Amino acid sequence: MWPVGDYSGRIAPTASEAFPAANTSYYTLWQTWASEAVVGAWEQRDIAVERLCACLCNKESMLDLAGLNLRTLPVLPECVSTLNVSNNHLSALPNLPEGLTDLNCAGNTLTSLSALPPSLQLLDCSQNSLPELQNLPPSLTALNCSINKLKDLPYLPYTLKSLDCSGNAIIALPELPDSLEMLDCSGNLLEILPDLPT
Repeated sequence: MWPVGDYSGRIAPTASEAFPAANTSYYTLWQTWASEAVVGAWEQRDIAVERLCACLCNKESMLDLAGLNLRTLPVLPECVSTLNVSNNHLSALPNLPEGLTDLNCAGNTLTSLSALPPSLQLLDCSQNSLPELQNLPPSLTALNCSINKLKDLPYLPYTLKSLDCSGNAIIALPELPDSLEMLDCSGNLLEILPDLPT
């Protein structure tokens, strides 16, 4: 197990000694990020760095940084395909790994999403403060954007099977793809629905 930093956000120096030389640039960036934790915000950046180190060293595809009171995220390992950063205090996301397929960023304070990788298939960005969604990845199969501040939705990819856009201020929905199997658009300002897939 990687050494855990203390409550001040400092990471135990022995971690760098065990870290593979090829990955020291990551460790340096993460150590700097951990040392910049907001005092009194109870950010658990030490735990986040421990998980980041384990993920990179073991080339794990799944990274769970949920519920750590994080206000920002550092650079992420490119090996990550499933990322859970839900229930933090994030107002923005960093650049995401190109091979990311599953992103859960629900329960934050996001006002925008960084460019989403084209490989993304599952996106849960519910319970944020998003006023709009930009272009969605072409391979997306499930989208949960409920409980935001959306007034409309972008073009929906033809691969989409599940859409939850409830609890927004959407007036009209775009054309729904034929692949759609589940739709929850309750709690909006809809006056009319588009043709539903059969």
